[in-house]
Amino acid sequence: MRSSRYTIIFACVMSMLLSVILSGVYMVLKERQDDNRALEQQLSILSAAHISSSSPEDAKRIYSERVKVLVINRLGQTVENADPKTVDNKNLSILYAIKSSESSAITAFRSCIESTRRRSARPV
Repeated sequence: MRSSRYTIIFACVMSMLLSVILSGVYMVLKERQDDNRALEQQLSILSAAHISSSSPEDAKRIYSERVKVLVINRLGQTVENADPKTVDNKNLSILYAIKSSESSAITAFRSCIESTRRRSARPV
């Protein structure tokens, strides 16, 4: 039978080894996860505007061509030099202006920052 000292040392070494492996996997996959989150948000916005896409590449193309992202304050004025990715202020909102393909109509969706800090789009 092995000593309790051996068991504790073995557990500590395994814990450190697995934590290093998991940290490495996280670092390798972080960029891919961020890209997938951005794509999911783009698909959500396009879906809210009833715009369908056949592939992720198609969705990225449509989003870049037809969606303009604006940061607005409570008065509805556009805030210049504000990064929509970092807006976490109750006085600011993100507005997605989506151009229709059939006409020059613009549909606006305002981002709702929920208590869970997930963003969703709803018509204005």
